[in-house]
Amino acid sequence: MVRLLPLSALLVVTGSLWGQIGQSSCRPQVDNRRVGSAIELPPGRYDLTLVAIAGSAAGAEAKGVLHLRRLPEIHDGGATWGAVELDFAAVGAPFAGDSTVPSPNSTDPAWPGVVVYRQQPADTNQVANVRLLIGTRQGGLDGTGIALQVRHTSPVGFSGTWGEFGIARDGSGYFCATRRD
Repeated sequence: MVRLLPLSALLVVTGSLWGQIGQSSCRPQVDNRRVGSAIELPPGRYDLTLVAIAGSAAGAEAKGVLHLRRLPEIHDGGATWGAVELDFAAVGAPFAGDSTVPSPNSTDPAWPGVVVYRQQPADTNQVANVRLLIGTRQGGLDGTGIALQVRHTSPVGFSGTWGEFGIARDGSGYFCATRRD
């Protein structure tokens, strides 16, 4: 089961934890997804920040680089995939480091470190769901890895919440991705 924090849970961060992460330029954003509209994540390089608000590294922050690429339309409908370079252990993100899942920094399109998963609801009264699955087996919830749930987009990037995507449990929190080029 995927456990991603609702935005309301992020807004109750208080006390010493907020003091630890208060210096970060990454802040939780209000969900700006609209009913009936698609969410696009353009290919490119992004500065990625993960902030942990729960788990073994609550209050910690990790910064890295996210690379997004798009396959040509003739391959998988132009799926978006990529790789990320970041110290996930610093925020308690659950990764096993075994060969049954791709490494988050894998740039092999057949075994990518990041897969962008889009779910357009059948009901036109619901918002689109976009997740970046990192270090996971596509479609598998039995291993390790995390999902970034996109909840806010802007001309300079996107943000949202993150948590485990598999049976391994530990950190969760919020993230910011700012376009670098």
